[in-house]
Formats: sequence, C-alpha cells, structure tokens
Amino acid sequence: MSEHAGSRLGGVRRYVQDAPVVGAVVVGGGSYLLGFALTYLFVLLDGGLDPQSTSESLIGGSGIFQRTQLVGFPRPEPTTLEFVGWVFYNAHFAETVITPRVSGGAAAGQAQTQTAPEAVNLLTAAATQIPSIVYQLVPVALLTAGGYALARTAQLSVSRDIVRIGLGVPTGYVPLALFGTFLFRAVSTAQREGVEVSVTASPSLVAPVTMAVISTLFGIVGLYLGAQSVDSETE
Repeated sequence: MSEHAGSRLGGVRRYVQDAPVVGAVVVGGGSYLLGFALTYLFVLLDGGLDPQSTSESLIGGSGIFQRTQLVGFPRPEPTTLEFVGWVFYNAHFAETVITPRVSGGAAAGQAQTQTAPEAVNLLTAAATQIPSIVYQLVPVALLTAGGYALARTAQLSVSRDIVRIGLGVPTGYVPLALFGTFLFRAVSTAQREGVEVSVTASPSLVAPVTMAVISTLFGIVGLYLGAQSVDSETE
C-alpha cells in the first residue's frame, strides 16, 4: 500500500472514530445495496426462480385470477430488476402484494368485489433450488458484519452508547427500502368487456417497517459483538 493510500485510509478511520453514527448510516445503506446485489446473483443462479415462469405460475395462479369472471385479466410481467426486488423484500418477510383496480362498465362493481388484494411470498411458495434460508440470511449476515466492522474500525467499547449508534443503521437502510417499494412495482393494464382492469404487483407497504426492525436488530448485534472484541483486546 502506498503512503498516500495509507494516509487516506487512516483519515477515513479517524473520521469513523469521531462520527460513528455517520458510519452506521453508511453501513445501513451499503448493506441494502450489497444485499440486493447478492440476491440478484442468487436469482440468476437459482433455476427455480425464473422471473417470467415464477410470476406466471404464482401470481397468475392466485385467487384473484381464479375468482374473476373477466376475460383476459392482465398478469403483471415483471422485469428481472422488479422480480429480484420482490425476492429481496420477501427475504425480509415482507410479502409481494397483488392489487387489482377495476373501473368503467356495468360489471366494474361486481368485478371489484371479486378481486380483493392478495399477498404472496415467492421464497415460501416457489420451488427454489437455493434454500430460502440463504436468501433470508443475506441481510442478516451483511448487517451483522457491517456493524461488527464499524465497531472494530471506530474502536467502540460496550460501555459506549451502542444502541444510539446502532439506530444510524436503519437511517441508511429504511429510506432505500421505502424507495424500493415504488421502484419494484410491476403494472399491467387491459380492457375487456367494457371494463378497464389494471393489476399492480409490488412489495407490501409495510415492508419498510419489517426492514427497519431487521436492520436495527442485527446492526446493533454486530456493533455489540465488535465492541466486545475491542474490549477483550484492551483488557
């Protein structure tokens, strides 16, 4: 490592030590982005989670499409990005919600009563080749490792306010989670028998809540474990 690079690394370390809450925010945002990237890789490798066939069999086969009497009820066809987003949020125990919208025509009122929103978790409903626990462990492992690394870098001790610092993790994680509930949204629209029908499939709007809990819990766990290791070295 060059002297210049070593100086820059030392500067980053000193900054993290002086402002660990900022470091926690970076850990939260970085864990979300890296977790999504790893999930994307796993989906590409998992033959049981093809975006088109899986969405057709699980979403297209849901009760919404079985109950409605409308011909040609549209099925959301997600892009790979949207589909991976659903899987990533499902790994946080947040379901993908299928929401119909019916308007126009005399049959609209009856059709609306037949098409209440439904929810599905692709990881529990699909025959994945990669065990669902692997997807679920991605955010857990990254948040814990990130918290551990932050505590080590900032030389935190257990006596410091680990919980206060740990609350910086969801501060970086949750805004991205909220943005993703709108980014990972697939919509299909069709007109049949004088009725316009649109179907939206997207992560549940309560997803940011579950993701806030997960990021807070495991971020703090990682910080605590890292701080314990620092304390054991200084004894």
